[in-house]
Amino acid sequence: NNHGETGLQIGDDNMDNAYIGIQTRTGNNWDLGAIPSNGYGGVHKAGNNADIVGLSQFYVDPNDTDGHPEVDPSEWFLDASGGTYVCPSQNTCEAPTTPPPFSGDHVVPTRLDEAIVRNLLPTNEYDGATQWKGQYRLYRKLLQHPAIVANDTLYANFKAAWDNETLGKLAVIAEAKASLFVLTTVEDSILESRRLVWLEEAYDVSVKDSLIHFGVSQDTAAYNTDVNQSNQTQAQYDAYVTYLQTARLQIIDTLLEWNKAITPSETIEVNHQDVNRIVLTMLKTDSLSGTDITELEAIAGQCPLEGGDAVYEARAVVAYLIGTTYDDTELCDVEERFQPKAISESTIEPAVYPNPTTGQLAFKGYDSPFDVRVLDNLGHAILYKQVTNNRLDISALPEGLYRIQVVLPGGSVKTHSVVLIKH
Repeated sequence: NNHGETGLQIGDDNMDNAYIGIQTRTGNNWDLGAIPSNGYGGVHKAGNNADIVGLSQFYVDPNDTDGHPEVDPSEWFLDASGGTYVCPSQNTCEAPTTPPPFSGDHVVPTRLDEAIVRNLLPTNEYDGATQWKGQYRLYRKLLQHPAIVANDTLYANFKAAWDNETLGKLAVIAEAKASLFVLTTVEDSILESRRLVWLEEAYDVSVKDSLIHFGVSQDTAAYNTDVNQSNQTQAQYDAYVTYLQTARLQIIDTLLEWNKAITPSETIEVNHQDVNRIVLTMLKTDSLSGTDITELEAIAGQCPLEGGDAVYEARAVVAYLIGTTYDDTELCDVEERFQPKAISESTIEPAVYPNPTTGQLAFKGYDSPFDVRVLDNLGHAILYKQVTNNRLDISALPEGLYRIQVVLPGGSVKTHSVVLIKH
């Protein structure tokens, strides 16, 4: 079929006349004679679907004019900025029209975005979970870049269709969760201005302290005024930090309520809801229970094509705490799912977590089984136990500070300090 001139034929043995190519210069000659009159410019494994042809475009270099394109359909010619070339004849292409009203390539709707919006992804190649992931990520993109929705009815309708669905609600929570520790421009300005004033005033006081130390007398009233002012500014700074932290905790509580109100219907949605609950609670309390870690491990061990983006988020936490890695070529490509492969224990720094704990402790970096002694803050041994599954329950002990001693082969001891808080 002379693909060197007509482009790459894509599809399979049951699909004829599907050609696509990328022109890197206007001077490329395409041998149109090799493409039958009913051939397509490009299709995405969707059979003879005319709607999809518009999603395959040929690109030309607007700076190269040493030739002429041998194809005419003007809607096929796009420059890098997204403007459309006007081709009044087969021999000329005029300057591109005005690009879409979006700034930056990353916020311009892609052909994949359009295929998702139009429901043109072939179902035989994209199963339900992958379809869900594409729609979820596109919805988040529209939340991040509202200009797309404001300027294109196609995407506005897509967003409206998912606003009150589980997918849309989970996407809203994900965006809010990602912004929890990002200050607005106003918040950052207030915090930084108070910090700088405080540092300047504290510096002036430190200079006077140095002078007094070397015997240089200072006006007592002026010195006390400076000290009081510095302390007051520090208090204002600390109060604003506390305000931001309180506001963040209120947002987390709201997100936890939203997340709890969702009724998931698919495994991928259940994963997102569970990870949201665990991660938001961890951000609120700065702790993880043993049950939470077990749930995260179960999600992290899934194939991401089936379990969704929540799988990656679960893996990030599990990898940090335990050091487990996952091989998706095994998890996704075979019928029987394999257990995740753990890093050699000898390469992991021994640790006990979470800390503080509500009573359920997990160990990493040790070869199970091993003996454990628990000492109170006076050094008295109050619990002896053999650990066989890298888990230890100390919830029956009173709240307080404890030392966890792991007895290693040969009799040596590794000690960890943990704080037990039950509420």
